[in-house]
Amino acid sequence: WRAPAGMLIKRSAGALICLLALADAAVSPGSITPSRVFPPAFSPRSPILDHVDGVELSSELGNAVVSRQGQLQLLLRGGNDEEEPAEEPAWGAWLHDAEEGSLTLAWAAVPEASVYEVQLRKEGADEWTSLSAKITGTMLKKKNLDPSSRYEVRVRSSRENNQWSDFSEVISCETLAADAQRMQAPQIMAEDGDSCILKWEAVPGAESYEIQVRHQVKAAGGGGASQWAPLSKSVSGTSVRKRNLAKEKAYHFRVTPLGVVPTEEESSPVAWAPSPPSRAAGTAGLADSIRMLLGGSSTPLRDPLGGTVSVDSLAGKVVGVYCSASWCPPCKQYTPRLAHYYKQMKEAGRPFEIVFVSADRDVASFEKYHGSMPWLALPFGQAGVGHTASQVREQALAKLGVQGIPMLTVYHPSGKRLHLNAVPVQLTLPNMDLWLAGTSADENPLPPTECM
Repeated sequence: WRAPAGMLIKRSAGALICLLALADAAVSPGSITPSRVFPPAFSPRSPILDHVDGVELSSELGNAVVSRQGQLQLLLRGGNDEEEPAEEPAWGAWLHDAEEGSLTLAWAAVPEASVYEVQLRKEGADEWTSLSAKITGTMLKKKNLDPSSRYEVRVRSSRENNQWSDFSEVISCETLAADAQRMQAPQIMAEDGDSCILKWEAVPGAESYEIQVRHQVKAAGGGGASQWAPLSKSVSGTSVRKRNLAKEKAYHFRVTPLGVVPTEEESSPVAWAPSPPSRAAGTAGLADSIRMLLGGSSTPLRDPLGGTVSVDSLAGKVVGVYCSASWCPPCKQYTPRLAHYYKQMKEAGRPFEIVFVSADRDVASFEKYHGSMPWLALPFGQAGVGHTASQVREQALAKLGVQGIPMLTVYHPSGKRLHLNAVPVQLTLPNMDLWLAGTSADENPLPPTECM
């Protein structure tokens, strides 16, 4: 039985829901039944992992999922109605990171808890040692431990009336060996309204990489944390986008190289430990400086087909505000180059968006010119009709201090202005990564001709 692209697949017992949007999916027989047809988009319930710098895309939906050459192939296992739902793990401490002489521990916040106590003992010892009984956060790093040694850990919480809970279940953790191999921590390159981009340095000789993730609720007083779990077990590149992040959670990621070919000095393959965790990543809001430049949240942006998009869709992205006009010859030369670059960055998975601010003389010219662009625009509006889009557009041109066009003002997702006019900047992937890191790129010595 084959399911066409865009059909919702549901398993009766396992609460598995996915929406296929890239290609036909081969589905094994079992208790899997087709449901109603949806538009081609991914279900928000499906954790999606894109391979940013390659052609692969994989989605982990509980059972075996593989992607190859741009086609999504799902291998789903049927179940039966007698399957029991998985139990929630018991509350307790989890290993966040292990080093040669230290362990970093984490646990979920307990509602109304004022402090926590963490106790530790070396495996095989009888006596527990209290690391602290005055911990107000949900993470602790214990240093000065023996390398390559196992330790047991337990934690308990107390309310303001000093009533302590029972200790959690004991977990066992191991410090790394002195000669353990590790990558550097992966970097969070960008965060937007529902996703983030993770990037790491390549390990020579590595066949692929395993990505793991754990999350914790951001708000104080409230539960919701997880242990490390696989996100993808075979990433061939060095950059991925993780979609469908929950706004109330902070996420950490770690990477392990797989199949590393030994060097001439090494007699056998080296086992690598997981990298240190990334910084906490989450969803980002739009910077106020960008929002107000574009007229505030109440001003809709126009897409090339004439539809509207919220200005808040720019959250977490490098934003280029492109001032241009159809009557300007240098603009008409630069716009195709910028459009080619824009499409390249989209294909590479970089969070980049452009907003066209028109200096055209009439709405018909604006609409025709914007129709040749793949990005968003401030609506042109008509002068003299109330508080119109025309006023917002003209105010944006004034705030940018436009003296000549084409002009491309580039903003970091934080709202920091990186270039007043990036037209002289080379349109390359390394420069985009500089922008994502909050750094301006080098400009060519001779800027192009401008229309005044």
